[in-house]
Amino acid sequence: MPSFENDVFISYAHADNEPWGPEKDRWISSFHTSLKTRLTQLLGREPAIWRDDKLRGTDEFGPEIVDQFLKTKILLLVLSPSYMNSEWCQKELIEFFTAAQTSQIPDIGNQSRICKIIKTHVSYDEHPPEIAGLLGYEFYLKDSAGRNQEFKSYTQSSYCSDYWKKLEEVAYDLSKLIKSIETGRDQLSSYPEKTIFLAETTSDLKHNRKNIQ
Repeated sequence: MPSFENDVFISYAHADNEPWGPEKDRWISSFHTSLKTRLTQLLGREPAIWRDDKLRGTDEFGPEIVDQFLKTKILLLVLSPSYMNSEWCQKELIEFFTAAQTSQIPDIGNQSRICKIIKTHVSYDEHPPEIAGLLGYEFYLKDSAGRNQEFKSYTQSSYCSDYWKKLEEVAYDLSKLIKSIETGRDQLSSYPEKTIFLAETTSDLKHNRKNIQ
């Protein structure tokens, strides 16, 4: 069993953490803090979450970053148009994917060690190939005018309750996956014997699929 130092590595585009809206909310920072608190409650210990919060500018993608992937159980990436356009983020995804595939535990059961958070709508057929098959967790809904409205954590937001429901789903699933990795067995498969298969859909029907799920 590999020796891990980090439970979760958060990969994100720094543009997605710029203060925005009436609350000047930093989306990534708020998500990180809330996720850490909830995982602490679910795991019974404080999780080790690694996130690079410094400006990268002319930084080089050095071996110290790659080193983190060898010591990390789960890569949690926050997908957005900015993420898709970030060469740094793409390198993080590829390096973790490679490290996981060459490790003793590339996956746990049918669960990937990559968790896909979709902050801002990106068409599923544009997702990087390493995560194209993952359903992910959509933190947005399409409104009556066809606009994709992102979930916000602050109470003045119309989508505040959706944000917290989705975060609870992420935290619960991550806690189960972390425990499975630690024990070396698939706790996620300990469901009743009967299985329901839910067909894939086109991107415009993803919300309906999630409701059925």
